Amino acid sequence: MINSGCRFAVVVVLSLISLALVLLFPYHLEATSLLSMSVEELSQKADIIVQGTVVDAKSELAADRSAIHTTVLISVEDQWKGKPTSSLTLMQPGGSIGEIVEEVPGLPSFKPSEKVILFLKEMPEGKLIVFGGEQGKFVLRFDVASGSEMVEGSTGERDALSDFACHIRKALGHFPSCPTPDGSKIQGKNQESLGKN
Repeated sequence: MINSGCRFAVVVVLSLISLALVLLFPYHLEATSLLSMSVEELSQKADIIVQGTVVDAKSELAADRSAIHTTVLISVEDQWKGKPTSSLTLMQPGGSIGEIVEEVPGLPSFKPSEKVILFLKEMPEGKLIVFGGEQGKFVLRFDVASGSEMVEGSTGERDALSDFACHIRKALGHFPSCPTPDGSKIQGKNQESLGKN
């Protein structure tokens, strides 16, 4: 039986290993960037933008048992950017196996059945990562008061799903009429094409 002191030591060591990986590999730096980005910036810079449900999030030890990585399977329900797909798989450092937890600062966590909107970047080797780290993951929650789905970001900001999707389309050049915080509408240049990119 591992005592609490040993478990804490394991968590600290694995966290330090993950931090070293983030510093050594450039694509992790992009994923965990601390630069604040708007939905418009995320939309323009991401390769793929999807809305879906987390089917599975499985953490495993690396082959050399030096670190933990998590594989996340997403069932895609809507897509605004990228090659159309019905599902996709993400892999990122960190995760938990039993009482062993490895956290990587700036990266989002996932749990089965979670409804999400993801801004993704495709790396040269074909792997998909969440663009902008935790900024690139938004969670959908049903709001009983308004009777509609709300989108919640990593800093707690909330927006109606319809408005959030409108801002994504506008950023991608589809120019819909999007609401402003005061409830008025911003008219775009082109109301005809609201199709997916």
